[in-house]
Amino acid sequence: MSGNDSNSGGGGIYNLGMLTISGSTISDNSSLGGGGGIRSEGGSVTVTDSTLQNNSSGTSGGGIYVLGGSLTVSQSTLINNMLPEQGGGIDYSSTGSLTVTDSTFDSNQAELGGGIELYSGSATVKNSTFSANSAFYGGGISHGTYLTPNNNTLAISNSTFSGNSANNSGGAIYSNTSAAVSITNSTLSGNGAITSGGGIYFDPGGSGHYHAGEYDRCRQQLRRELLRNHCGRRA
Repeated sequence: MSGNDSNSGGGGIYNLGMLTISGSTISDNSSLGGGGGIRSEGGSVTVTDSTLQNNSSGTSGGGIYVLGGSLTVSQSTLINNMLPEQGGGIDYSSTGSLTVTDSTFDSNQAELGGGIELYSGSATVKNSTFSANSAFYGGGISHGTYLTPNNNTLAISNSTFSGNSANNSGGAIYSNTSAAVSITNSTLSGNGAITSGGGIYFDPGGSGHYHAGEYDRCRQQLRRELLRNHCGRRA
């Protein structure tokens, strides 16, 4: 599935039910709304042995945006997905759960959570690799935002974070939460942040840091690149 676009959401797929994707490639799709590759509301999505690449969104989830419901990603690759807001690879906003196993997030970009933005809900990440992802907060993963703490758990195990970067805080992982965050048997190396927490930034008080000028410039730069890609595709 390649080269599709939407103005409202779900450049490639818009799901309201139970969706299973296996052995597939979803690439070069775009949406000015949420979910450049896939948008799901209130249902469930399972992605196995698949690639989401070069998808873009104007708001949430360059690769995948989940607004309610569950998401399971296994043995899959999310690469070079981008947007100017939340979740370059995945933006998860639900009371349910996100499960990622044996998967790779590479060179995704966003202002919050280059690889994954966990806006709400709990997440488990196992045996996965996050490399060269970038964001303003949370180059690899952002757990909650600078203004909205996510008080659900994040558990990471047997995973690698390398070469991720943040223009502000949390080169690999940014967590703005009072909930439990666990990282076990994992490697964080070569990540960087301009302000705080080259590897991990953890604020259990949920206050975060916000530098409006730098943040807005980052958003505007990503938005300009997104619009160039989107308009060029439609021309």
